[in-house]
Amino acid sequence: MSQGFSRTQAARHHRYFTLTIAASATDSGSACIAGYENFALFVPTITGSALTFKGNFYDGGTFYTITKDGTAVLMNGLAATGSALYTGASAFTYFAGLYGLKIAASTAQSASVSFLLGCKS
Repeated sequence: MSQGFSRTQAARHHRYFTLTIAASATDSGSACIAGYENFALFVPTITGSALTFKGNFYDGGTFYTITKDGTAVLMNGLAATGSALYTGASAFTYFAGLYGLKIAASTAQSASVSFLLGCKS
C-alpha cells in the first residue's frame, strides 16, 4: 500500500486561483490565501518584465505592496517573451500570515493575462 495522500485527500489540501490582470491594468484580482503555506505560480507572457505582489490582512482590507526592508519583493528573472512555472521562489516566503494576495505588473498590460496560483496547506 502506498503512503501519502489519496487524490481525494490531496484535493482537500490544494487550491488553485486564477489571477487576471485586465488589458490596460497593472493589478490582478485577489485570492484568499489564508492558511496556505506552499505556493506555485504560473506566469504567462506579459508586457513588461517585473512583477510585485500586494497583500492584505483581512477580508475587505487595503492591499499594500509586499516589501522586505522597504524594498518591493519582486519576482525576478521573468522573461517577458515566454511563460514559466515558479515553485519555492523566495518571494513566496513573504506570503505567510496574509489573507489576500494580488499580482502587480510594472507596466499596464496590452491584453488580459491570467496567472495560475497553486496553494497547498
